[in-house]
Amino acid sequence: MYAEDLFDVWAVRRSGELIGHAEIKRTEATGGHEIIYALAPSSWGVGLGTELAEAVVAYGFEALGQTEIHATVAAPNEASLALLAKIGFEHVRDVEEDDGRITRVLVRRRDSR
Repeated sequence: MYAEDLFDVWAVRRSGELIGHAEIKRTEATGGHEIIYALAPSSWGVGLGTELAEAVVAYGFEALGQTEIHATVAAPNEASLALLAKIGFEHVRDVEEDDGRITRVLVRRRDSR
């Protein structure tokens, strides 16, 4: 998939060690471009998630020319929801998954910060 240049994915390293990844891609779930990021638990709580999410959003706005960037987050993931709210994402709607779990759909508009 990555070799076909369908979307952008980055490895996240700290002091040379792989600690996570980030991507931005078009998705039908949101009808737009969605950011996805993950960090190893050993890297949580020191601001790297905020820095990473901001960088991927900026790439979406600047390099890809998007006017909106989306994110989807499992409703119980309060830390990610708080991080995204802090950097300007707003809750748009909830999606009930096939197994009954709730996923929150968020958006950040280019002019929201």
